[in-house]
Amino acid sequence: MDDQDLLIPIATHLTLLNLPPGCYGISYDIFTRKLEDSLPGGWDSARSTMYSELGSALECAGFHRSQYSIYTCDGIRAMEAYWTMLMLMDIRPPGKLESTVKGLKLHYVSNQLFDVTDDIQLGGAYSPRLQGPMPAGLVPPNVQAAVLLVPLQRLPVYTRRSDEAMDVNNWRV
Repeated sequence: MDDQDLLIPIATHLTLLNLPPGCYGISYDIFTRKLEDSLPGGWDSARSTMYSELGSALECAGFHRSQYSIYTCDGIRAMEAYWTMLMLMDIRPPGKLESTVKGLKLHYVSNQLFDVTDDIQLGGAYSPRLQGPMPAGLVPPNVQAAVLLVPLQRLPVYTRRSDEAMDVNNWRV
């Protein structure tokens, strides 16, 4: 894509110029069927390849991965973040993003206090202890937990019954 081919609507341009520099995020969602289905209804392409290309483009622009398809950059101007988002149309082959995109958004994180990820993760301020049986491998070292002494009477809801699920050594309380 040639930068000269793009014209940002004046209202969008003025809005971007009036936003403060700070933390901006770019999130995307891709229609899996349009990407993975065979031709003529899809690209017959692996989802991982496209997500990898999008991630590489964003990382080259100074963004870092916050979640699966959300990248953020601190200390960036809104206009620069917006152009970075538009430049994702450069991934190969031409037209692939445009024909498979379900959502592509720019977010402004006005205050890092609104990102509660660390606080709600197990061991964080809002989740300091276990609230029931937990798979042993998911309990961080800073959370007190004990090994089950007797088998669970009932598995936690939506947990499939398996040999591993019935092994008391795989659970912490």
